Amino acid sequence: MTALEGSCRTAVGAYARIDNDILHLTTEMLSPDGSARWRRVGELPQPETAAARALGQRLGAEVKNFAGDQEVDPATLDG
Repeated sequence: MTALEGSCRTAVGAYARIDNDILHLTTEMLSPDGSARWRRVGELPQPETAAARALGQRLGAEVKNFAGDQEVDPATLDG
């Protein structure tokens, strides 16, 4: 969320799992209308907190670099 500057109006997500002492992390962002998706995947053997956070920041930054700013048009929001 931090790397992607996400909010409650931003379609961003991350999924992490540890398998055999390897952290598998996927970060993803969708365009406001859902027509485009940007995803990056990374792995980290024997993860520690600081290294796992750095991986998340790096993958998030890569997604943001490819996706650019995905601003939501307030006119398209319900309510």
